[in-house]
Parts: sequence; structure tokens; C-alpha cells
Amino acid sequence: MEELSRIHAIFPEAGFVAPAAASAPPSLDDAFAAAVVAAKSFPADLASAIAAAGGLTPILYMLAAIAAGIVAEWVVRLTALRGLGKDAPGAASGRLRDRAPRAARYVASRLIALAVFTVVAFMAGRLLHLDSEARILGRAVIMAVVFARILYLFVSVNAAPAAPQRRLMGFTDAEARVVQRAGVAIAIAVGLIGTLRGFVTMAVGTHASGELPRLALAVALGLATVLFFTAIRRPLGNLIGRSLASDGEAKPGWGTRIARRTVSVFIILVILDVMVKCLGALGLLGAAAASGAGSTVFLLVLAPLVIAGIRIWVSELDDNEKTPMVLAAFALAEGAVIVGIASLLFTAWGIQPFGETEATGFAAVVPRIMEAGVIVVVGVAVWRAILGILGEAHGDDAEDDAAPVEHGEMGGGGGDRMDTILPILRGASFVLVILVTMFTALTSLGVNIAPLIASAGVLGLAIGFGAQTLVTDIISGLFYLYEDALRVGEYIETDAGGGAVERISLRSATLRHSRGALITVPFSKMGTIRNNSRDWAVMKFSFRVPADTDVEMVRKLVKKVGEEMALNPELKDSIIAPLKSQGAISITGRSYEIGCKFTAVPGQQFGLRRHAFAKLQKALKEKGVSLAGQDLDLSQIANPAKAA
Repeated sequence: MEELSRIHAIFPEAGFVAPAAASAPPSLDDAFAAAVVAAKSFPADLASAIAAAGGLTPILYMLAAIAAGIVAEWVVRLTALRGLGKDAPGAASGRLRDRAPRAARYVASRLIALAVFTVVAFMAGRLLHLDSEARILGRAVIMAVVFARILYLFVSVNAAPAAPQRRLMGFTDAEARVVQRAGVAIAIAVGLIGTLRGFVTMAVGTHASGELPRLALAVALGLATVLFFTAIRRPLGNLIGRSLASDGEAKPGWGTRIARRTVSVFIILVILDVMVKCLGALGLLGAAAASGAGSTVFLLVLAPLVIAGIRIWVSELDDNEKTPMVLAAFALAEGAVIVGIASLLFTAWGIQPFGETEATGFAAVVPRIMEAGVIVVVGVAVWRAILGILGEAHGDDAEDDAAPVEHGEMGGGGGDRMDTILPILRGASFVLVILVTMFTALTSLGVNIAPLIASAGVLGLAIGFGAQTLVTDIISGLFYLYEDALRVGEYIETDAGGGAVERISLRSATLRHSRGALITVPFSKMGTIRNNSRDWAVMKFSFRVPADTDVEMVRKLVKKVGEEMALNPELKDSIIAPLKSQGAISITGRSYEIGCKFTAVPGQQFGLRRHAFAKLQKALKEKGVSLAGQDLDLSQIANPAKAA
């Protein structure tokens, strides 16, 4: 502007005029003050619009058109749709997949009937030859009624207190009644506010005198939506608690706390929506941001219930149905709902969520945010699929499945090899998915990740030089795992200590000693591993009998005890080879040492040995054979010098 002024001063004969400076947008205070001043003429504008339309006559005509639509709807429901939406008798099914078809038939019948109502009401309104203002009002009222009924239909099909056999959500009857009452209230509020907005549009259109009424209606609708989410907070909390609990019972206060946070997020979105609508009503964001407030309410009500339904469906799947593709499909569906509802919200606010846009400020960033959101959704789906492939819950309780190791004893039974490897693979996959998703999302947001990658490379090189022992631990651990030298739950002995393997990471193994001590052994310090829990365990023991005892009789007695133990239903599954006598393995003083052995499942040999001791003691006592002790030379104890 300064340059143009200087040129005009130098060349006054030039025939151009410097363009006027662009007017700055009004501030919020100025816009609100102007709306208050302009709203003073709204009552007169409304009265003149009603008078110009014919007074109460168009309102009566509009009510007649709505009544005609209601009659046509009920005729269709009682004739053509009589059997489609009728609820089948019976108790509520425990699975969503069984309730969903009934709910779908009910929704289809109600939507068809609602479509008949809409068409007949509009046709009746046209036949009444109303003027343009009355038609604007009639169209607004009919659409408000239609939208309110759609909102009520969605809430009722999810709650259905009187028809649990088609109830989509897992609410109890009491919770369903609470949600149903809240749905009725929000539907009535949406219908009334939509009707009032129709009166405002008929009276002043987009004139400034209607800014304050539209702002008041936006605030009223936001308040009604906040009250709706507050009313369903407890039922929604119990529903989330039951869907996340493994036993299907809601943990006290747990789901409610999660739901309270979830409801808080939606309340924040409602407040943000009200702010956008108010700014739009004041003319600060354009007409697009001031329209479609009802659609925003529907989307905010829709989001938590649809996501909860998807979670419940996944929780009700059988184990054999939770394939990687199914888990990934549900994750994509859940993410698609979130991204779709977010994009529709931005569209309702007058912001283009995808593609190139000429907008500035936050509206210009939204497409990139949506693209990053889609990438995050795909990343979550990939992670869910990886969990399905690697086993989401497999191996978590490997220690519980393994046989316990008693104090002072070794050789507890180990878990499956996959129980050892899968946690490591899951951890590595999680880090990989997080990094790829994060870098891709940052790229979509316009962030240059090349410096980040370069910095990570330099940092990794520095860590590599300073952490050679760590690298050695990781490489040694990979070889140990590849050679299947140890598994979670097995009792091993290493150069650095021994114990039952409780956890395996990339760099070390955590061992629980038989006396309770927890030992963390780096793989590079393990050295030779002695595994006491692999395949089978041989237990050997001996006892002494007097020298005049029939050794053959003792052998047969030991064999008989072994056969009895092998037939015992409580012991037979733990015995691989039965108890047998090895005969006299040594002669000490005036006694024979009888050797015995058996083969058992690792970790079970100690209990079997105790059982064998008791059985052998009883059997020998019945045969009149007493166990011999360690022979002592009393003369040497009395005369140590002679012994020397």
C-alpha cells in the first residue's frame, strides 16, 4: 500500500486508485454486541413473517400434513410391514450375533415406515399450496420430526428395554430403561430445537437479527446433549466394565471410571461443537458452521454405542473364531467408525476433512490430521492382526501351567517353546509397528523425519560402541532361544546360578531359586546350561536292609510297589517308567544297600519319591524287614588312639 501511495504521489495523472485496505474481521465482543442489537427487531420480524404467511393457517396446514404422514405410516406398518418388525417371543439371547438380525429387521421396518411418513407429509404440504415462507417452515418442521425419530430409533434399538431379544447393547433391563428415557429426552429436544430453527429461518433467513436466536438454540442443544451423556454415564460404565472383564462381570467402579473419562471426552466435543455453532451463528465462521447441529448430536450419540458394540462382538467370539483376519477386520471397523465420525463432524463444522483445501488456520491442517488418523487406525489393525497370529493371550500364564518347584528340589516342568518365544516376538513387533506408524503419521502431518532418522542412527552408533556387553547379551540370547536351551517354567542351572525360569527378555533371563530368591542372569554370563525339566526325569534313591535279608524278596517287593503306584489313578499320569529295584549296589558293614529308580514327568519325581518311601516302609514292615542304619564301630569311638 505504501508503494502504491508513493507512485500515485509521483504520478498524480495516473488513472488508478489504490485498493481499499481489507476490512479486518470483527472481534467476538463486537459480533456479539451487534447480534444483541440486531435481535431487538427479531420479534417484529417473526410476527410480520407469520402474518405474511397467513397467520395460524399455515401452521394448521403443516400439522395436517404431519397427521397425514402419520396415518399413512401406520397403515403401512399394520399391513405391509406387520410381520417384518414384530418381535419374536422368547428370552434375550446372550450373543450379539443372534440379537443383531432381529434388530436389523426392526430397524428396517421402522425406516421404511418413516420414509412413507416423510414422503406423504411432503406431498400433503405441496397439495396445500402454501407460500414460500410457510413451505420453509413446513419443510424444517418435518425434517426436525424425522431426524428426532431417527435419533430415537437408534437409541431404542440399542437399549430396547421391552424387547431384550433384539437389544444390541449388553445393558441390563434397568440400564436399558435409563438409556431409553435419556434417548426420548434428547429426541424431543432435537425435534423442538429443529422446529424453532425453522421459525427463525422463516422469519429472517440469514439476516443479522436471527444471529442471537440461533446462538441460543445452539447452546440449548448442547446443554441437552451434555445432559444425555451425563444420564447414560453409569449404564455406559457398567457396559464397558462387562465388555472388558474376562468373566463378564463388571468390576466395581472400574468400568464406571473408564466411562466417566469417555463421557468427559464426548462432553468436551459437545462444548467444542457449541462453540463452533455459536461462532457460526454470529457470522464469524460462515453459514456452514451454523447448520446441521442435529447431525452433530446424532454423531456424538452414535460413536460410543457403535464402538461399544464392536468391542462386545469381539469379546463374544469363540477362541477358534478369533483369527488374525477377524481381529484385524474388527480393528479396522472400529477405526473406520472413529475416522468416519470425525470426518463427518468436521464436515458439519464446515471444514473439509480430506483432499486439498484453500482454507487457512486450523481448517487447513484438518486434512493432514485425518490422514494421520487413518494411518494410526491401520497401525492398530496391523497390531491386532499380529496379536492374533502370535497369540494374544497365549503364554501369559505359562508360569501357572508349569509344575511348581518345591523348596530344595529341582526339575520343575517347563512350558511350551512358543510360550518362551512369543512374548519376545510380540515386544519386538510392537516396537516395529509403533515406529513405522509414528514416522508415517508424522510424514503425513508434514513433519520432515529425515533429521529424526539421522539422529536415531547416530545415537544407535554411539550406543553400539558403549554397550558392547548389551549386544553380546542379545546375540547370546538369540542363540539360546534358537537352540531351545530353556523355556519359561523350566528349572535350569547355569554358571551364574540356578532356578525356575520366570521371564525371558532380549538380554537376560529371570530365575526363581527354590528358596525364593530372584536371580537375573544376562545371557552372556550363563555359560553351560543344565536343564532339569526337559522330556523326563530319572529319580534314584537307595535304602539299607540287614545282611541276612533275602535280596530277591526285596527286589520283588520293590517291583510290586512300583506296579501299585503305576495303577494309582492319581499317580499314573506322572510316571513314565515304574519303580524298579537295581538290586544290592553295595555292602556296608552288616547291611546291604538296595538301589531303586523310576522315570517321571519333570517336576513330579519328588512327590513320587515321597510316595514310594511311604509304600516301601509299609511293605517292608509287613514282611518283617527292618531298615538298617549306618554301622558304627563303638570300640573306635571309645578309643580314638587305637583308631589312629
